[in-house]
Amino acid sequence: MNTPDTPAGPTDLGAARPEDLGYPLDISAHLSNGEASHILHTQHSAQVQLFIDALQMKRPVSHDVASSFLEFLLKDTIPADAPQLRAHMHASNWEQYLTPPENLDDIARRAATFFDSEAGVELSNFYTKIISRTTI
Repeated sequence: MNTPDTPAGPTDLGAARPEDLGYPLDISAHLSNGEASHILHTQHSAQVQLFIDALQMKRPVSHDVASSFLEFLLKDTIPADAPQLRAHMHASNWEQYLTPPENLDDIARRAATFFDSEAGVELSNFYTKIISRTTI
């Protein structure tokens, strides 16, 4: 694709601008924990819903529960495997959201598969970027 050069380098005319995607223009500005939490709970709803759907729970968790879990998880670590995700789900008391015969091991495996996908990487990158702008 032929792209015009700008002072910052080549520009893809088909790419969305950060502000069109809901990102603040000054992505390096410091955020309070409350501001960051608000952004994490209100932006990227479609991607959070993909996470919820990927878990394939009989009674899906709410958007708020999923967003809170992702915030807790990604403040602590980058999800690497199902046992790590299971431990974070247990620490977040996710047993209360299970419907028999569901178990945390299966849900955590599905979560790990999601985080290995393009949508999972995009969502964790967004959360990590916002969390990095706070003082934890």
